[in-house]
Amino acid sequence: MGCNISCCSDKKEAPMDMTISLSTERMSALRFKANRDLEEIIENYAKIEPVMSFRPSPVKLFPPESSQNTSITRSRIEANKRKLTENEYKEINLKFFIMRDDFSTIDFSTIIDGVYYGSDDIFELETKSIYKGEYDINGLQHGRGIEIKPNGSIYMGYFNHGKIQGLGRLLNTEGILYQGSFITIEGSTMCDENAVLHGQGKEVWPGGMKYEGLFVMGQKEGKGTLYTKDSQYTGEFHNDEMHGEGIIVWKNKMRYSGTWKRGLMHGKGEFSWPNGKMYIGGYKHGEKHGKGVMKWINGKKYDGDWKNGKKHGQGIYTFFDKTKNKLRASRSEWAHGNRIRWISPHENAN
Repeated sequence: MGCNISCCSDKKEAPMDMTISLSTERMSALRFKANRDLEEIIENYAKIEPVMSFRPSPVKLFPPESSQNTSITRSRIEANKRKLTENEYKEINLKFFIMRDDFSTIDFSTIIDGVYYGSDDIFELETKSIYKGEYDINGLQHGRGIEIKPNGSIYMGYFNHGKIQGLGRLLNTEGILYQGSFITIEGSTMCDENAVLHGQGKEVWPGGMKYEGLFVMGQKEGKGTLYTKDSQYTGEFHNDEMHGEGIIVWKNKMRYSGTWKRGLMHGKGEFSWPNGKMYIGGYKHGEKHGKGVMKWINGKKYDGDWKNGKKHGQGIYTFFDKTKNKLRASRSEWAHGNRIRWISPHENAN
């Protein structure tokens, strides 16, 4: 997505490239290979520590004094799984971590219904994923757990009968961090493509771009805030793009407030520059278009027609007349940013 912003001068206008593109930022920032070593991802994109506060609770539905039932529990948990050796355990255990920074406030203290057994043991599942956590009565991942996929992605959070569901945190192989409420689409188990955020959440890219807000089926939808290295957008999203009402502020103090369509300024809006210049009017596909007013801090003003970011059509142009030493105004005709002719005599500006 993007927004192309062109500035205005009293003569020929030169467009300014101020494009914001989620896809471009994402592609430039994400240079991970699917088989990139997990330690390298950790070293470059997260502060880590061995998991201390996230320990599965040894919850049992059967009475603890029943050794027979305990044996049944263990057999179900270990069915179709391979318990790691001591050396494998030590190596993998260091990889189970809590992402800190913005993600340190997540609360995994709730024990959900249906948790049958919790274990500190680490198992390799049939899918070749590595898992540590809680299970249901059938030996499926259920409750709180941590899973490392064969491709190196890591999920930490809640499972529901073998599927990701509920509060969690995901670090995928591209180095993107996700946190919030997850659901699994079409009954898939842990998978980067099918475990998606749904509800309030966060998304952080390695390059520093970050989104905080609402998600629907993995896409940004509704109210949210998008932070990039040069700007901050707060407003509405639709289908993963800026869409609806929103405000964007750049580090250089430029600001736009108005409507958006598919990631571009579109409709009515107000754009201001740090030097005091301001435009209020219509936009189309990221460019000034239709009726609009451009004001300069020295009193100059153009109130009229715009097309593709430039003065085009007729409008009232207010300018400083050096011969009269005062502001004068006259109706004029423009084409592609250039004045063609004066239509009415110059008059003193109000």
